[in-house]
Parts: sequence; structure tokens; C-alpha cells
Amino acid sequence: MNEDNIFSSRVIHENFFKYLDSKSISQKQYAEDHNLDRSLISKWRSGQANMTVEQVYRAAEYLDVTVNDLFYSEKQKTKIHLFNDKSFAPIKAQRILKQRILDEAFSKPQIAIIAVVLINLVIGVLSLMLVNQYDIWMILIVLLGSLGWYAAKSVSESNRTYIVNYIDEIYYSRKDTKASKKLFFSLLIIIGFVLIVTQILLVGNYTEINAVVSLLVAIYALVLLAQFLVSIIFLIMIPKKLPSVLYAYEADGFTISRVLMSLVIYQSTICSLIIYLSSTLDYYFIAIQVVLLGLYVLIYLLVAKEYSMYVLTYDEFGKEPRPLPIYRDE
Repeated sequence: MNEDNIFSSRVIHENFFKYLDSKSISQKQYAEDHNLDRSLISKWRSGQANMTVEQVYRAAEYLDVTVNDLFYSEKQKTKIHLFNDKSFAPIKAQRILKQRILDEAFSKPQIAIIAVVLINLVIGVLSLMLVNQYDIWMILIVLLGSLGWYAAKSVSESNRTYIVNYIDEIYYSRKDTKASKKLFFSLLIIIGFVLIVTQILLVGNYTEINAVVSLLVAIYALVLLAQFLVSIIFLIMIPKKLPSVLYAYEADGFTISRVLMSLVIYQSTICSLIIYLSSTLDYYFIAIQVVLLGLYVLIYLLVAKEYSMYVLTYDEFGKEPRPLPIYRDE
């Protein structure tokens, strides 16, 4: 068969080493960068081994060339009319990109709030039903409490897989890059700190009522401390200025605000159980918990509003970035 009419492993290897030499990349460096044995690179050069399709794609991306640049010799390229047709889009090295979809989480934060509230209603009802069964009850209230954040994440986020060219990107973008209201959020968190410390002091009044309430008080105090620590992380994660380009893994400020919201709803559930089982009404204690609940839910809603300005964007090389449509699962 005429070698001009077929893809030749020899041609691929010759092109590979040509581009490798032109970019002053040693075989040792290439092997280290791709976690390959140097002897394999030598076998490619000698013809003792052939590159797999995946290795060709990775090589094209690494060398910043198209797959066609590796598949065809210069002589072959001139004989294939498609390469001389300017309207022909050459095949480029591609990759599989797993994208975290946050659009609904940004634009509909109430969905996450409802999910967390429902989970905590279940916690409250089951806790009252099993309050005298310590072993089951203890495991239940701790494990189900952790489901609040997971529920908020699951109902408002999804993952999509895209196949894109190696030099293309998918990210969130916005035209407005205004300040992120970090000072305002800092003020709200400081108020939250004061209320949390106050609650820790007040909850001690319930410790001597009975064993069940004492256990609830201990859990409540731990959750308050977790709220305190996560609030500090939140302040660190919130940028001073919202960037024009945001990758999904960089949305830490939003993610942490959702954790805070989930924690404070969980706190309110434990608080309600303490008051119910102790048959003691401390209106000051209740009022502070209500303010805490409103404060951290407000923070979550405000952060979501800021992030809702971001649009999922496909940045294709050589073209203007454009919004990427999201097709929901039926």
C-alpha cells in the first residue's frame, strides 16, 4: 500500500521527534513530564514500539500542535486537498473536561435552604421519637446532621462532561468586576461571632437538667464552635474584588457560605430540641438563635446573589468567548 495514503507510525514518530527537537525538549524531560519510561521514548525513535492514540493526543497538546501535524508528513499534507481548503477546520488534540455546574446554585439559593430545612425537620422528628434509645439516637442526630450540607450541594449542583480542544477552556465569567462587599460581610461575621460566644455561655444553663439534654448541649456547643471556625475560613476565602473569570473550583466563598447556612439550620434544630426536652423557655437564648439563623441565611443569599452574575462560558481558541448552554437531564 502506498504510504502516502495511510497513517504511518513512522511518520507520527518522525513528526513527534521533529517537533520535540524544534522546541528544545529532551526525551528525558518529555518522559518525566508524562510519567513515562525513557526506554519507551527510545523505542518510538527506533520503531520498536508505537505511540497509542492517547499518547498521540497528549503529545499534540504538549507540543502545541494539532493531531494532523503528527499524523501527516509535509508531502502528505500537500496532497490532501482539505488541508489547502481554508474553510476546513483541522482536527485538534482534545481532552475530556469534567465541569462543576453551579448556575442553579447561584441563581436559586432557596433550593438549598429548603433541602437543608427538610433534612433538619426529619432530624427533629426522629430525635423525639427515639430520644430514649441513646445508641440509635446519638448516631442518628450526628449522621443526619452531616446530610444537611450534602443535601444542599446535591440539589443545587451537578456535573457535566465536555469534550473540548486542549487549548479551549470552560469557566464562569462576568462583565462587572466590582468589589465583593468583603467589609460588609466581615461586619456580619463579627456580629455572628458575638452571638455565637453569647450562645455558648447561655447554653451552659441547660447542662444539669438531664442526661439527654446535656448530650444535646454538648453537640450544640461543638456545632457553634464549628460555625465560628468556618466563619473565619469564609472571611479568608471571600476575595476583595470579584474576578471577571472564575473557574468552578475557585468558588470557595460561595461554597463556604453554604456550609455556614447548613450549620446554622442544624444549630437551630438542636436548639429547638434542647428547649423542648428541657421544658425551659429562655427567650433570650431563643432570640439569639433566631438572629443567628437569619444572619447566616442572609449571608448565604447575598453571596449567591453576587455569584449569580457569573455565566458559564466556553472560550474556544481563535473565537470570542460565548455562553455555554446547559441542558438539564430529563
